[in-house]
Amino acid sequence: MYKIEIAKESRRKKEMKKKFVVALVAAMSLTVAGTGTVFAMDKVSAIASEKEHVHGDNCEWVVDKEAWQETIHHEAEYKTVHHEAEGYYEKQQVQVGTKPIYEKQKHAICQTCGGIDIGLYEDPVEGGLSKEYGEHIGYHADRGEFRITIKAKWVDVQVGEEPIYEEKDIWIETKPAWDEQVLVKEAYDEVINHPEEGHWVCNGESQEPDQKPEQPENPDQKPEQPENPDQKPEQPENPDVETPEVPEQKHQQHQKKIRKMFRHKQQKQRKREQHQKLVTQLPHFQSQEQDLLHSELPLQPS
Repeated sequence: MYKIEIAKESRRKKEMKKKFVVALVAAMSLTVAGTGTVFAMDKVSAIASEKEHVHGDNCEWVVDKEAWQETIHHEAEYKTVHHEAEGYYEKQQVQVGTKPIYEKQKHAICQTCGGIDIGLYEDPVEGGLSKEYGEHIGYHADRGEFRITIKAKWVDVQVGEEPIYEEKDIWIETKPAWDEQVLVKEAYDEVINHPEEGHWVCNGESQEPDQKPEQPENPDQKPEQPENPDQKPEQPENPDVETPEVPEQKHQQHQKKIRKMFRHKQQKQRKREQHQKLVTQLPHFQSQEQDLLHSELPLQPS
């Protein structure tokens, strides 16, 4: 009886595991409109990979330039701060000008010559007539003029200058003005990591970075067939003459292109949403699988 119970328990576990696998496959299957059913099985890490391979299966990434690191050195930055001179003011007597100094002197005035001042009347050192007085008498004697009139007169004569002072606030500088270089930003090295550069090669042909192999909007859709297969397409009367497009036809073609682009964008959006949903549900199913594989039911021998 004990062996029979073990066999029944083994069959029960197999059936539960089979049901779990079916449920897991059903949850992981993504039904995409117009493109059939895509099953996301095996390699969970590939599904959750950040770098999604958007090209076909027969594609290979070719590295044109390895990833590299660039270091840019930035010098320190400074700014100039000007400091004014330092000092203080004090009261001082400052010369602002001069004034003349006069003294009284006795001069000789020649009336014969019209009252001109010929200089000192007496010699201040030796006394007697001054030198200027004697020379002037000789001047008249040379001209035969012996009757001349010379009088003495006291006059003010400037003999010098006297400074004029005023009290003013004078700046006493204790430290001259100077410019200071103040550090704003220290020197540093900027490290830039450049990713590798390359391109996809699909079926032996290079692809643009964002180019995908052309796929029909609906792989299961068959090309349209004409209503009458035996009917030949209409040919213009003159093949060499191009038929001008009607504005209405251009508008219709433009609308078709817009609708096609919109459908393609919607399909990409739905794929991204379904992919994100699958990645979110995977941990839950994995947890259930582990619980199922490690679960043991108690068996009691009969």
